[in-house]
Amino acid sequence: MDKKMTLRVVIATALILVIGTVGWQVFITPTSKQLAISKVEAQEIAGERYDGEIVGTEELSEQFIITIQSDLGEYEIKISRATGEVESVEQIKATEQPKQLSEQEVEEIVLKNAPGEIEEMSKSTEDKVEYYDAVVKDADEKTMIVKVHSETGEVVEKTEQKPAQTDKKQQNNSSNDKTVAKQEKKDQKKAENQENKEQKKEQKQEKKEPEKEKKKNISEAEAIQIALNRVAGEVDDVDLESSNGQLYYFVEIETADDLEAEIQIHAISGKIVSIEWDD
Repeated sequence: MDKKMTLRVVIATALILVIGTVGWQVFITPTSKQLAISKVEAQEIAGERYDGEIVGTEELSEQFIITIQSDLGEYEIKISRATGEVESVEQIKATEQPKQLSEQEVEEIVLKNAPGEIEEMSKSTEDKVEYYDAVVKDADEKTMIVKVHSETGEVVEKTEQKPAQTDKKQQNNSSNDKTVAKQEKKDQKKAENQENKEQKKEQKQEKKEPEKEKKKNISEAEAIQIALNRVAGEVDDVDLESSNGQLYYFVEIETADDLEAEIQIHAISGKIVSIEWDD
C-alpha cells in the first residue's frame, strides 16, 4: 500500500512539473513571432528617428530595409525584424542642390532683354522662389523693370515704369522755373550716372582680382544643431578633422534607447556626409 501511494505521489509531481514547464513556455516566454515587429512598426521606427518621406520598404527574412527621401537625398535604413533595432543607415543618393546665377550672369540676361544701362538691381522672394529685379534705362530715357528667376535665368516679367505725375502747382510755374527744374534733374541724373559708372568700375575691378576671402566654416554649434536635427539625443563629443584636404565635423550623439550615432558633416557646406551607428 505504501508503494502504491509513493508511486502516485511521484506521478502527480511529474505531471505538475510538465504542466508548469509547458505553461511557462506558452504564457511567459515570448516566441520569435511575438518578438518580431511588423512592416508598419518598422516604418514607424524609421519615421520617428529620421526626417523625410518613406518611399520604399523591402522585407527580408531577418530585417526590413526602409528607404527615406529627405532634402539631402535618399537614405537606406536597415531595421532588425526580431528586435526593431536600427542596424545601419546609409545615404544611397544625394540631392543635387540648385545653383544660383551670379549677378554678372543676371546682368547679361537683363541687358539682352532690355538694352540700356542697369541703374539698380535687387533680390526679392515670392513663394519661396528668389528673383532678381533690375531697373534699366535705355537711350530714350525710358525705364524698364526686368524680373529674372535666380536659378533658371528665365525672364518672368518685363514692364515699363511710367514717370510720376507732375503736381498741378508745378504745371502752373513759369517757364523759367521749368527750365531750372529740368536742368537740376539733368545735373542730378548725370551725377547719379557718374556714380553708378564708378561703382560698376569698382565692381569689375573687384571681380578681376583673385578672391582673398576663403569660404568660412560653419561653427561647432551649427554642426551640433545640424546633427541633432537628423538624430535626436544627447551630444557626447564633437571633433573637427581633415580628410583629403576637406574639413569635417564628427558629432557623436547618444539616443534615448542607448544607441550611439557618429554623424560626419562637411565643415563648409553643412551637408551630412554619413551616419554610423554603434550599439
